[in-house]
Amino acid sequence: MKVIVRILAAMAGVCLCSAALADCDMRDATPAEVQYKARVVAALKGVLPAAPAKWTMTSSEDNSDFGLCGSDPVGQFEIRVIGKYVHRRTKEESDRIYAERRKVRAEIDALRQLPPAVKKEQQGWLDKMSVANHAANAAYKQGDKALARQKSDEADGYSAKGREVRDRYWASVQSQVDQLEARERTMNSGDVNVIVRIAANERYVDTPKPEAARQFTAGRVPASHPGLKVQGVRLLVEGSATERGAIEAVVDPEKLKRLVQ
Repeated sequence: MKVIVRILAAMAGVCLCSAALADCDMRDATPAEVQYKARVVAALKGVLPAAPAKWTMTSSEDNSDFGLCGSDPVGQFEIRVIGKYVHRRTKEESDRIYAERRKVRAEIDALRQLPPAVKKEQQGWLDKMSVANHAANAAYKQGDKALARQKSDEADGYSAKGREVRDRYWASVQSQVDQLEARERTMNSGDVNVIVRIAANERYVDTPKPEAARQFTAGRVPASHPGLKVQGVRLLVEGSATERGAIEAVVDPEKLKRLVQ
């Protein structure tokens, strides 16, 4: 039966494999392929980094289906394993980080407050805007539509001048605000969650952004026509740079190399 096969790679996006988005006659995996995949899944789980102190880790196969077309060569499939790492913060640790984040937020709010001289300059334009608005309302009441439009336009101009004063000051402190906001984003007072993905014989690979993940590779990545051998392995540590460091530190690249045949 004709089917549409869509193979979704869980490694940094959607990857299209040999049968992806194409009509094909599906075939069952051979006994040799089933045994081979089971061995590689066990081997991939074996190279997942050990959970550091105060972390827990659970692992599972990340793609249970073979997704093979009848025309696919033996062994033409990816094998993936996922490890989920969790560090549960103590109440004291959570409270400390929360307090630090509030302190940084207060610094940001303080920076965005206009200094007295700037506020005075802005207020001068806002006062003129208020006067022009009153004049526009009075003109409308008197039926002088031309004067009312003129005063309304003047009020809009004064309002824009006031915003220019504010925006000019904000632009002068934006680099400091950006630095503080970047620091604030690293302050997670909740549990820390890091994902490790290992894939053998990927055919299509997207390089992750450094702020989102770090990758380790061994052998040929991507791999082509591997048969029942591991040509290449890629390991991704996903999470914010500050939070995934503890897991990156225990990745053993030599174990990855030993998987390659």
